[in-house]
Amino acid sequence: MSFFSTLTCVNSFPDVKVDYYSIEKQLLPKSIFETIYKNHPNLHPYIDSFLKQYDPEKRNTIQTIKLTKNIELHLIAYDVSEAIEKFHIKTDIWYLDGFSPTKNPEMWSPEIFEYIKSQSKKDSSFATYSTSRLVKDGLVNAGFTLSKKKGFGSKREFLTGIRTKKSYSIKDKPWFLAKTSFVAKKNITIIGAGLAGCSLAYILAKENFNITLIDSEKTISNKASSNPAALFAPIISRTGSIEYDWYKEAYFEFNSLLNEIPNEIYKRTGVMQFSDLVSSKEKSKINNENIQFNYIDNDFPNSELIFFPNAGWVNPKLLCEFYTNHENIKIQLERKILNFRNENQSWKVFSENNHLVSESEILIVANSFYFNQLETESFPDIRPVRGQLLQIPKTEFKKHFEKSIIFDEGYLVSDVGDSIILGSTFLPNEFKAE
Repeated sequence: MSFFSTLTCVNSFPDVKVDYYSIEKQLLPKSIFETIYKNHPNLHPYIDSFLKQYDPEKRNTIQTIKLTKNIELHLIAYDVSEAIEKFHIKTDIWYLDGFSPTKNPEMWSPEIFEYIKSQSKKDSSFATYSTSRLVKDGLVNAGFTLSKKKGFGSKREFLTGIRTKKSYSIKDKPWFLAKTSFVAKKNITIIGAGLAGCSLAYILAKENFNITLIDSEKTISNKASSNPAALFAPIISRTGSIEYDWYKEAYFEFNSLLNEIPNEIYKRTGVMQFSDLVSSKEKSKINNENIQFNYIDNDFPNSELIFFPNAGWVNPKLLCEFYTNHENIKIQLERKILNFRNENQSWKVFSENNHLVSESEILIVANSFYFNQLETESFPDIRPVRGQLLQIPKTEFKKHFEKSIIFDEGYLVSDVGDSIILGSTFLPNEFKAE
């Protein structure tokens, strides 16, 4: 009834698109819906269409039933413990089990609360007739603010709430915030042999994972990953933000990797960055986090120039070649991947003519916005962010440039052979080529 109630509400808003996912260990017989049909005449057109598409005998699969142009029902016919392992669905509204943990303990396990935490969007809401202490504590830990309300019919009360804060978990938080966990040795397929894919392959290969690295090009490190220079430096932003923590931890992590990387692949030239948006209090915090920097005099009013001496630039192509020269990494080139699917806890990756290219327990897609070309469902569109790079001969300039990288909204690298590199990334919503 929760689904049909939602359906009637949504149909009042024709521009709203709803995907309704329901995890059901045992699918209800058609006779139950025939009873609903008799008692609710307003649902007749919906139930007629539903019964034509519904198969209660299907197990271990998803049935997708489309009743109107803007709402689809996805019946996940699995035990709940299997469902939360197989399907990760970011959710706006949760209709949770109505029975208490004593009557239906598997629906209120610690794993269920962890799943709700990891798959809830910001401002998600929930409703349940279960008001036990265990349920309340689990939902509070998942970031919800609770409210008890008067129930309907024979139900005395029900519990509802809105998620007012982001509670990260190992499945959705950035790697630098996630708790470490042990994973047994497994086979991993990585689609995309650019800088991201090669970096992941190297890190995982060192941990004794067997890596299959796949790319559609004739060589590794193409497109943006073929740029002659890429800088590595912390980016100053508001301390305490995820953005700041990301850049800080990535900078520390890459600096530790430089001890393994040959000197000819990178140069610690230092990086200069303007910091007009950072308060003195935040600069003090940065100073206390062991990021080496100092100030440089400049002629720009209301702006300070910070110099990071341990930062610099790296040659992405040479770096990718170094990363992939590992006995645990096998590379497959000129393989255009069209789709992938999970079968019996194993990911199968296919190219043209449904040819099986790779099979592994773990799949990582690292091919940038080309992900949209894959024939997969239930994933959001990924849009490209346009950038531009100019490689100019040094002979074109009369003025001598410092070897250090200058970085603000764009960047200048002056020590790349006989060239000076000018680069920038544009706004996320800017797609014009000119």
